[in-house]
Amino acid sequence: MYMSLHELILKCRGKDESSLLELIDRFKPIILKYKWDSKYIDMESELNLFLLELVEKIPIEKEKFKEDKYIISYIKTSLKNKYIEVNKKNYYKDKVNIDQILNLSCFYNDIDAIVMRTILRRLTPNERNIIILKFYKMYSDVEIAEMFNISRQAINRTKRRALKKLKDMLTIEDEISA
Repeated sequence: MYMSLHELILKCRGKDESSLLELIDRFKPIILKYKWDSKYIDMESELNLFLLELVEKIPIEKEKFKEDKYIISYIKTSLKNKYIEVNKKNYYKDKVNIDQILNLSCFYNDIDAIVMRTILRRLTPNERNIIILKFYKMYSDVEIAEMFNISRQAINRTKRRALKKLKDMLTIEDEISA
């Protein structure tokens, strides 16, 4: 017998395991779609867990949430937002880290350390301070933003600009020395 989503969610909130499994089965196609679209290995697990947590947050006491179409829309939108959040979080893990860009192992060699200091001096004082705090002293963007009394977004923008400059400088120097 087909049970409305409203009834199913009420049973899920009562910790009925069969209802939880049925809810996951109903949204399995959407979860699998996001799993296939993502490079993140555990996307299906993340979204299944999120769906189970979402059951408690759905405002089914509102009148419009008595109809399935509103509940489906709410869950689909929530799953999509979670998919985007998880992908963003894992996207930056796969990116080249600063050690690879700057080749920080060169700091073990005195000559390379001098070259790195010279390159860092070509940055603006603000960019240099942010790079040093972020990658050498391991401060988070939020902590740096609090130190400079500016937004985290401004820190992130300055950091990205500085990294691009460093990358460009290093590739130019590599081309010159080659």
